[in-house]
Formats: sequence, structure tokens, C-alpha cells
Amino acid sequence: MNPLKILFMGSPEFAIPSLNRLMESKHILQGIVTQPDRPRGRGYQTTSTPVKKWADDRNLYVYQPLKLHDEEFYKTLQVLSPDLIVNVAFGSIIPQIILDLPSQGSINLHPSLLPAYRGAAPIQRAIFNGEKVTGVTVLFMEEELDAGNIILQEKESISIEDTAGDLLQRLSEKGADLLLQAINLIAGGKVVSYPQDPGGITYAPMLSREEEIIDWGKSAPDIHNKVRGLSPHPGAYTFYGNSRLKIWKTDIKGLSDEEHPGILPGTVLSKEAEGFKVKTGEGTIKVVRVQPAGKKTIHAAEFYRGYNLKEGTILGKV
Repeated sequence: MNPLKILFMGSPEFAIPSLNRLMESKHILQGIVTQPDRPRGRGYQTTSTPVKKWADDRNLYVYQPLKLHDEEFYKTLQVLSPDLIVNVAFGSIIPQIILDLPSQGSINLHPSLLPAYRGAAPIQRAIFNGEKVTGVTVLFMEEELDAGNIILQEKESISIEDTAGDLLQRLSEKGADLLLQAINLIAGGKVVSYPQDPGGITYAPMLSREEEIIDWGKSAPDIHNKVRGLSPHPGAYTFYGNSRLKIWKTDIKGLSDEEHPGILPGTVLSKEAEGFKVKTGEGTIKVVRVQPAGKKTIHAAEFYRGYNLKEGTILGKV
């Protein structure tokens, strides 16, 4: 197996395990491309991507083109002449002219079992939908979103307690191993790929701000899935009075089938040792950890005591 010259394209924390595997391999990490530094966070401070920080820590040069269609950037890639482009959540569509540049093609690591959950938020939407199984896919890239031929896939179970952060961490590690397997197959001339089943295509579009709001009229499992699918970022929220209240952890074990006829969804039912119970459109849910506006995350039982929450209080905007 001859080592490949690899151009790596990626931006978020999800890409870091893949970079670590490449650095440990016999392949040559010829260049790294990531999104430009941009204002982020509450203070809108200019911040580098996790991939840029990873590279800076190792004194590796990073390319940060404002536009991938930039002619000078393309000329730079021509000079580099990589054997393979590896994309792990770069963050924008890569033009076909770039995908066609490497002699061995361009591949992508995607955190779902394609063709299911094509798009920007496959982990969150798998949890929203109560999926029990997801996985990672390594595929050849086309300009169409997540549509290329599949090289390798591996499944990963989702538990009822998994948050998006939990699942992202496991899939990033599992995906990094799978990605290196695919690269080795390509380097050894042993890669075999197959087209995606058009009948199984589903999409996972980017999350909207409106989706962060808890609709207490939904079922307890639906609300529980939303809370864990939006943790650790950006977080699901409701309102207590006129103040926003983020809900970071809930529990439905033994509760989701409880019914309280005549009580409105969003009504606080009782204080519990670990928090407080709330009526939903179907069943009840226990709120375990919350974050009042402008404050730190606290146990829901502490919020109940400290913020004068009472049985019969209705959460959500009236």
C-alpha cells in the first residue's frame, strides 16, 4: 500500500478524531482546509474553528478561503495535487471542480446510515425522531448533497438517554476508524462502492430557531427527544412567566403513560426529589436540569425552590 497525499477539509469538533487517525497513519496530511474565522458566541468574538485550533497547536498551516470558487485557492490546490480529498463536516458544498481534482477522488464521512438523514443535522434529527439505531457512512462525494456511492458503513445504537453531544462523540470516534479503513482500501486499490437506494432517502435540514421552543402539547417522548437532541447546543427552552427557561435534561421513565384529564399541557404537577413533573399533550415528563435566563445550569429541584415554582404553574408563553 502506497501512502496517499491527503487534503483534509473539515471544521467542527466532529472532525478532530479523523485528523488524529490520519496523523497516526502512514498517509501524508498534505493540507488542511477549514472555514474562515468568524464572530461566534454571545460576545460575537472572532473565533477559529476547532480544526484550525487543532492545526495551530501542531504548527500546521491551514487554508481558510472565503469562497471555495476562488481562483487563487483552486490554483493552490492544483499545485498541492493531492491524491485524495477527505471531507469531514467542512460546512459548505464543495464545487465539483475541486472534487474532481484528486487522482483517487474525494470522500466524505457522514454521521448517519445513508441514504437516511442527508443534510446538516443528522444526529439531532435522528434523536428528535426517536431512532434506536444510526451510524456512520464513508462515501465518494458528488456535488449533490450526501448523494455519492457508499464505501463503508457501521451502525451505532441510540439509547433513550443519549444526547446529541453523547452521540456525536461516539460517532466521531467510530467514523474516524471507518474513514481510515476506507482510505487504506483506496490506497491498496481494493475499494468497492455501491449506489445509495433512492427509495430510502430522507433529509436532515439545518435546525431553525423555532425548533428550540418546547411545545408542551406534544407527547412526553417527543419533548424528551427534543431536549436531548438539542443538548449541549443550542438547548431547548420554554418560558416561566416572561423569562426564558432552558431545559437541559428530562426523564420519562415510568412517566410517559401518566394521564391527568382536564389539566393543560405545560402545567407543573408536583415537586420531585430530582426535579418536577410537567403535564404534556400525552403523558407526563420529569424536568431534571434547567438554566434560568442569564444564570448557570442548576438542578430542577433547586429551581423549584428558589424561583417559587408551584403546582399548577403553567410553563410556556401564553
